[in-house]
Amino acid sequence: MKLIIKIINKIKRFFKKNLKKFDKYITNRNFNKKVENWIWMIILWIFGVFSIIIITLPIKLFFKLI
Repeated sequence: MKLIIKIINKIKRFFKKNLKKFDKYITNRNFNKKVENWIWMIILWIFGVFSIIIITLPIKLFFKLI
């Protein structure tokens, strides 16, 4: 659990650094915030899908053994 939080924080820092670079090109702050929110939604969705797969796989394997 702590590892996932660490990874998320690293990704957050990475995106914040890169978004600051993009700020030079994108002058409209509202647009930038929307992009950031969409990136977050996608990242969280991917993490959610992976966590569901990781949780369900051992259960499926356990039932196959029985």
